[in-house]
Amino acid sequence: MKHRIETKYETTCYFIKSRRHQQIDEAALRKINSMEIPCLLKVNVLKRKQSFRLIYNVTGLESLKSILQNKFTKEGFVTILREMLRLFQLLSWKYMEFSKINFDLDSIFVNPYDFSLYFIYIPICGWNNEVTEGELLRSIAEKCQCSPGEGALCRKTICRYLQTHTSVSLVEFENLLLKKTETKSLPEQNPVSKTVKITDIRTEKECPFCKRTIEQDSIFCAYCGERLTDERGNFGSESFIGTVCIGVGKCGPYMVRSSTGEQITIPQTPFGIGRDRKLCSYCIKGNMMIGRKHAELTIDGGRYFLRDNNSVNHTYVDGQRIDAGKQVELFNGTRFQLANEEFVFFIK
Repeated sequence: MKHRIETKYETTCYFIKSRRHQQIDEAALRKINSMEIPCLLKVNVLKRKQSFRLIYNVTGLESLKSILQNKFTKEGFVTILREMLRLFQLLSWKYMEFSKINFDLDSIFVNPYDFSLYFIYIPICGWNNEVTEGELLRSIAEKCQCSPGEGALCRKTICRYLQTHTSVSLVEFENLLLKKTETKSLPEQNPVSKTVKITDIRTEKECPFCKRTIEQDSIFCAYCGERLTDERGNFGSESFIGTVCIGVGKCGPYMVRSSTGEQITIPQTPFGIGRDRKLCSYCIKGNMMIGRKHAELTIDGGRYFLRDNNSVNHTYVDGQRIDAGKQVELFNGTRFQLANEEFVFFIK
């Protein structure tokens, strides 16, 4: 198949021309255009006599290949790879075939303002992409330009891992990225910081309940939600960092932000979540995919509910999109997603 990018009347489109007698996968086409998967570009079909064209609007976006030519810091480099892994997980949850996604670097697009990624899914029967997820990650690591120092060293480590593993385990690779992002440096003005101890070599630990690897200073497990500290600190030690919130882990609701592991108490309802600090109880900074007041948590008769406030990029509960204005009940351990931000709801 042939593809090209064309700009006309300030609109940039990515065109794919099919071969003769190829057919559209109507089920996949409906799923792409249903707005349920924000990382997939919507597609229009222009039919001809014996062929058709797929048209994707990429106005304002840049190809990942061109973005990777910029100088990345260590944090920026790791963030792109972690975002790629998150989207792989999202697509897997939505039962989308990876073999139908064009994994060429010049066919993956980036919003340069918030660095959100977008894929081109090709809903053509019989078409399959030969590039695997591991090969895509390898291409990103090899093409990415990193600043000297920590950035270049981190890139070298990642490249070595991807080159020596013919079959890449996404879980193992994500753990490697976590180790890279959890390494903390000591502030110059305070050599004995409360946040990082000189004697601490490891920045992670194992949850005693679910046995998953979590951050060293976590109060709650981001996976199972169990409390990891008592009033004196981590498992009764005196090395606890921060202030213990009364009631958290004993009674009442809270939620865990999956991308950061942050534990957010819900002291009262309605509890608004969004991008605007003035309108919301919890503000998600710097993510333009999130609405100003994206969603709201409420309580009714001792039961907790989540409502979408007619957001542009929608709200999902356990992978299912909820209608605007409709309340969906949350239970202990329920996962919900506001655009591209995932949270886990807990009641203790």
